[in-house]
Amino acid sequence: MLKDESDGFTILIKGHTDEIGTFEYNQNLCMDRAKSVKKMLVIRGIEPEIIKTISFGESQPIKVGLELDIRRKNRRAIIEIVPAEKDPSQTTISMNQ
Repeated sequence: MLKDESDGFTILIKGHTDEIGTFEYNQNLCMDRAKSVKKMLVIRGIEPEIIKTISFGESQPIKVGLELDIRRKNRRAIIEIVPAEKDPSQTTISMNQ
């Protein structure tokens, strides 16, 4: 279980959204999305120090388009487990804790 083996990795939560809204709004929306996932993991016993949150905004869509089904797919949070020896900040746009 993750909460018992937290020494060797970082949990990276990446927030994404669709292209509706301003750049600033989407960045904040994605960060809020990622922080909500972090909060859920912490409530379930994961140490908050090993969790990093990132906002990608609309920069990495699954698919481009304004149709509702496409926009829904682009609104997401992705959880990645990153080995401790890899610096997660090297592959991100913005990062908060």
